[in-house]
Amino acid sequence: MDNKFDIEEISVNFFEGIFSALSFCNKALSELNLIENIIHTDEESAILSNYTFDFYKLSIRYCFNNEYCKIFTRGNVDIPSNLSSIINVNNYLYKKLGSGFESTFTNNNNLLSTILESSFYKNQVWLKEQNEVSCMSNQLNYKDVQIGFQHLSTVAQVITDCVSLFDLEYNISIPNINTSTIDFVMDHSVFRKFYFENHLKSLD
Repeated sequence: MDNKFDIEEISVNFFEGIFSALSFCNKALSELNLIENIIHTDEESAILSNYTFDFYKLSIRYCFNNEYCKIFTRGNVDIPSNLSSIINVNNYLYKKLGSGFESTFTNNNNLLSTILESSFYKNQVWLKEQNEVSCMSNQLNYKDVQIGFQHLSTVAQVITDCVSLFDLEYNISIPNINTSTIDFVMDHSVFRKFYFENHLKSLD
């Protein structure tokens, strides 16, 4: 077996799935945190409670749950069918690289085991298995969101430890720093307030 070829193949193609899954998961949880767990003005709350945003919140809860569960899926290490799973990535690299990866593999397993034993993880798996819209209707509270971010940060650390063996770098901001959605809400709340305070009065 040409180990150099295997390593180059992995470094080019292997990590895109887990990069993508973690990115989507982080964006979805960050959006939920900004929308549901910070204090909003009355005008902002009115926008966030309308039909469009109710459906949006439900959609990103689905996105978070799906990507989160995907990250921790267990698969066949001989045929890594789910490269979005950090567990499969870790196991596959150990199978390919052997003793040279053993200490990293063991440390990664210890970090991931803490997540897999948590009530947050078990609840997300339960929600995934229910496959019912009503199960996704409840918001994640502030404490849950912070636990979610801790789990994603742990996954990011495991990814970093893996890719560093191939002279690659991985950088992600957890939570996601993009505030476009909440900026949109804040801007439109100003327009909404102006409309009700001025335009409607002019019609009297």
